[in-house]
Amino acid sequence: MRKHITLICSMLLWINTSLLFCGMEDVIIQSGHRGIINELIHHPAKPVLFSAGEDGTVKIWDTDSGELLRSIRVHYRPVKHIAIHPLLPYCAVLEIIEPLSSRLSVWNWETGEKKYEIDLKQIPLFFTFSTKGNYLVYGKSEWKSLSFHKAETGELLPLFPDGFGLVSYATFSKTEKNIMTYQPSGKIMYWEIKSQNQLLADPVATLSNLTAISISDKKTFIAASTGEKLVIIDLLSGKVVTQADIKSIASTAILGDGKEILCISKNEGNSVLNRFEFTGKDLIRVAEKVEGPFLTQLATPVYGKETIYFSSPDGTILNLKIKNPPEAAVKNSLEVFSHNELAAISDIALTKKLIAIGNSEKILSFPLYFLDTGTENVDIADFNYYLYENLFRTDIGLSFYNPIKLLTWSRNSDPIEFNIRNIKTGDIVEEFTKFSSPLIQLELLENGIITLERDGLCAIRDKTTFQPQFEYKAKGLNKIVYISDSLLIGARSKLNRFESPLISINPQTGETVSLSDPALLCYDLVFHQKTNSLFSLSIGSNPEDSNAGSITQLKMHQGRGYELEKVLFSFAGEDLTASLVSAPTGDYVYTSLGYSRIVSWDGRKLSEFPECPHIPRKLYIADKLLLSLNRDLSISIWDRFKQERMLDLYLFADYTWIAVLADGEYVTSIGAEKHIKVPAK
Repeated sequence: MRKHITLICSMLLWINTSLLFCGMEDVIIQSGHRGIINELIHHPAKPVLFSAGEDGTVKIWDTDSGELLRSIRVHYRPVKHIAIHPLLPYCAVLEIIEPLSSRLSVWNWETGEKKYEIDLKQIPLFFTFSTKGNYLVYGKSEWKSLSFHKAETGELLPLFPDGFGLVSYATFSKTEKNIMTYQPSGKIMYWEIKSQNQLLADPVATLSNLTAISISDKKTFIAASTGEKLVIIDLLSGKVVTQADIKSIASTAILGDGKEILCISKNEGNSVLNRFEFTGKDLIRVAEKVEGPFLTQLATPVYGKETIYFSSPDGTILNLKIKNPPEAAVKNSLEVFSHNELAAISDIALTKKLIAIGNSEKILSFPLYFLDTGTENVDIADFNYYLYENLFRTDIGLSFYNPIKLLTWSRNSDPIEFNIRNIKTGDIVEEFTKFSSPLIQLELLENGIITLERDGLCAIRDKTTFQPQFEYKAKGLNKIVYISDSLLIGARSKLNRFESPLISINPQTGETVSLSDPALLCYDLVFHQKTNSLFSLSIGSNPEDSNAGSITQLKMHQGRGYELEKVLFSFAGEDLTASLVSAPTGDYVYTSLGYSRIVSWDGRKLSEFPECPHIPRKLYIADKLLLSLNRDLSISIWDRFKQERMLDLYLFADYTWIAVLADGEYVTSIGAEKHIKVPAK
């Protein structure tokens, strides 16, 4: 059963609520990748396209309808390559864990469930499923190169244990009895899998160091790059059938019947699209090559049903109908298949009942009363929605000055502008002194305002006049916290080995003292008045292994001079986009450190919030609400006491929005339902 409720507010803006008997993850937001797509793969038998993104996600698309079927958050690091099981709804994903290590994980792409993972000590040369789906195979950079696993379970199989040299490409026969391998030394070898014997007495000699290899459906020839040429190679003889002078080829593709060859090459920062007819003996260009910035950094092209799919640097997927006449201008034939639909977000301001969201174009605010909506009895007066222009036309900072006034400041303009706006009308109530450099911090205190500029100038300002009452300037300051009228503490970058990343500042005398801390960089601070405890996020060397690289830590500092240091939580690696907030009552500290879950410290122990599909980054707090601005531009709001996710909020580029509640209900502004896919009734 599904119910619809339609409301209209005083601003004549329609609000839709739908009661769904499903989970939050069943509502699929129709939006593409943020950033570069590393690979596109079309399912061999279904109208389904897979995209692997630098944003750590795999997205699965219906090519008939254009709908996003599912988005799987694989890792916070980039997803480089994917392989598709020919029969089961499985996809294998290559995750780059460290510069020289990786992991293969296999997922059910229909349900989003991870089936298993295989940790690798290196980045594989290739990986693929076999033609009938019994094997998952990859190549390592060693003599015993080929590794076979059961595709359904990941179990390692004892095939070719002695090895026969480096393998950079492999493909299976249709019966799955045989495998063909290509070695960078220029050898093509055919093997019977069961006996592990060669099918030919000698390897087939061919060109060495081939890259961008694609194989014809009948497995009779390959298209590849030598670095200087596009070559077509007969797989039985190893001989070059024909070639074309094309340098720096990034990818090749062969049309299903083998009569058309496509390749993408690089030329002085641009990409060149080349299309050829293959007669069996010759390559004949069927369209003028197209070169330009609109093709820059296109990912590997894939063939779908009568369509070629590409990706552009911003995460947009483009398609080209292959039945276009050859003389058609390719630039005009490329159509957008998908792109990121979510609006950029510069900053958020939060109270226990109201949220304001800003970016370089607009400021949006509305109440959060629907968090408690569980029935049809909704007071339409609660739904006052306001949208007005960001007059700075640059990234913006936001903070509530009082329940109806919003502090706004520009982050990148010159000079930096600063004002107070009425949230209901958008009118500027007051304008104040401009800053000499971008603001990296503005925080309201009980009796004043702390500001910190990028050039290191910090100030305590009068809350009414905004004039500075105290100023101090130091290079590398990242955050200032107020301890008392006679003490501020600053977080900074360590400029030399004798300095500390923490510094105390006396606003009454101007005296500064370094505080003991071995970290190289401290970039976030909060203070608990109740327990007289300072909490920091900092980056330093791993104390247990100096060769292990950097480590990011949440620390608690106590004692008269905050010299007593305790590490509460660590992340192996750098996490400069994590944030730290403390509860107004001083009983909890929350951090997004680690690219995974929100972590809480209650004064005695750490606890982790439940995992969710989003990576939390910037945290905000108001009363019982904890909000995270996530890396994918979604917003999650949590009940911090229960550690329960209450809703996910999505703001789209057309400034419509959707709030998906924990019980499966969703609330939308008018026109936003086109951006979602929900389960069938």
